[in-house]
Amino acid sequence: MFSINLDYYDKILAGITTSLVAGGSVGAVTKISVAYTLGAGAAIALVLMYDGMFRNGPLG
Repeated sequence: MFSINLDYYDKILAGITTSLVAGGSVGAVTKISVAYTLGAGAAIALVLMYDGMFRNGPLG
């Protein structure tokens, strides 16, 4: 069986990428402005970056 072991910071990077792609996709598909949806995705990415850099920063 194939298994992927992701580190905490890999999950943070995946979350940042997912939030930005989802924001752009929602803006492209719906009538909501792309600027607003990308802004929402960037706000989520900012929270993830804060968590990965300051709350649970790398120790080594």
